Amino acid sequence: MTGRWIILIVFCLGCMPLYVLAEKQTLYYAGFAYLADCDEVADRYKYANKAIGKENGCGPADFVEAPYAKTLSEINRSSSSVNLTVNLGDSQSGDAISLAIGLDGENVSVYQLRDRYVVHYDLTAQILTFDFTNKEIIGAYPVFIRFGDLLDEPPTEEQRVAVFKKMLLDRDFGANLIDEFVGVAKNIRPQQRGSLYFKVGDVNLAPRALEYLDSQNKNPEVYKTWVAQAFSKAFSSRLNMPVLPYTKGQAIGAKMALQFSDGLASNFDVPPASYLAEITIRGMIKKTLGENDYLRKLSYIIGLGLKFEQPDMNEVYLSQNFQKGRVRDISKEQGEPNSWAEFEESLSVLFDQVAEQVEKKEKKWIKDHTPKNANVKSARKELDAFYKKVVDLSR
Repeated sequence: MTGRWIILIVFCLGCMPLYVLAEKQTLYYAGFAYLADCDEVADRYKYANKAIGKENGCGPADFVEAPYAKTLSEINRSSSSVNLTVNLGDSQSGDAISLAIGLDGENVSVYQLRDRYVVHYDLTAQILTFDFTNKEIIGAYPVFIRFGDLLDEPPTEEQRVAVFKKMLLDRDFGANLIDEFVGVAKNIRPQQRGSLYFKVGDVNLAPRALEYLDSQNKNPEVYKTWVAQAFSKAFSSRLNMPVLPYTKGQAIGAKMALQFSDGLASNFDVPPASYLAEITIRGMIKKTLGENDYLRKLSYIIGLGLKFEQPDMNEVYLSQNFQKGRVRDISKEQGEPNSWAEFEESLSVLFDQVAEQVEKKEKKWIKDHTPKNANVKSARKELDAFYKKVVDLSR
């Protein structure tokens, strides 16, 4: 017996109400690419590369292009802001802007639940706009896709490769990148060169968080990257903010490698961020809120610190602590769910809700999701300052 479900989480800057544009902007479709240097491909795309990689070479295979190229006419019909063309000869002249799909990463998580196995297959990608002539990234629209499975045994290597192949190439598969590419591309409002940009600068792990990661045998650096990606996707989606892909620190002269299916490999300049987010994971706590003969009520609480600043001006717009408890009623007969997955979900929801509160600034929500000694009035003032001085200017 195999039970299946699909969890599809799409975070994209482009999914927004469109401004009325007088004329569509032409974007030159450059194709599907890996966002990695050749020596990184085997580690970053262990299963996806086996599914779609070149037999000889380090980029995606030619057959990857067909299902994405088929969608261009559909995108053009439904978009009021862009017109995609494959006439790449024009993409390297003048002020032309190109668009590509960049595979960012993959992950497989397997959790045992009594005598069965919960499996999460995750794909992250970036829909990129860039200047091909000057090799400059202009905008990035992140996508996160998750497919969940429930198996009697852990998935084999072959099963993992097969699932990722469907997620990448099969539009009839519920959690697939093709549908999300269409959803993002048809709603894109291309950024202009010289726009203000937002990105995660640093992710810090407090001692209690590090202690929990160690107890779960989790790699802190891998977790930091996941945190930064989840945060960036939530904020760009909720607030329609431009976003730059996460790199450790705010390096000057940062580059992004793209390996295309046609064999073209290029390094693109990533513009410096105008605003940085500093994230601190303060800790994870599991509490039992109550129980009877049949059920246990558990709360998975995660503590979060957020700081938003403009480095060039040495100005801090927001510095607050938040927390979120994910409450679950657990059948004692079924057994307790995997705590790690619950804390991941708690943090994902918290990121989304904090982004929502940047606009709403609801007193009750702030009071319920900040420490007891927090100044609600001050928190609302900081959220408002961040909205007016950062969000509005970045759009």
